[in-house]
Amino acid sequence: MRSILGNIELLEGFFRIRYRIQIETEHPVDLIVWYLVRGLRVISHIL
Repeated sequence: MRSILGNIELLEGFFRIRYRIQIETEHPVDLIVWYLVRGLRVISHIL
């Protein structure tokens, strides 16, 4: 479970960087994926 949390945090950091880049170009798909990653992290904290 700890490794899953680590992977989620790595993904979150990656998508946060992508998100900063995408602010200019506006790619909704990346935003959807970013919110999914955030949702997964919240769920993993609840479990």
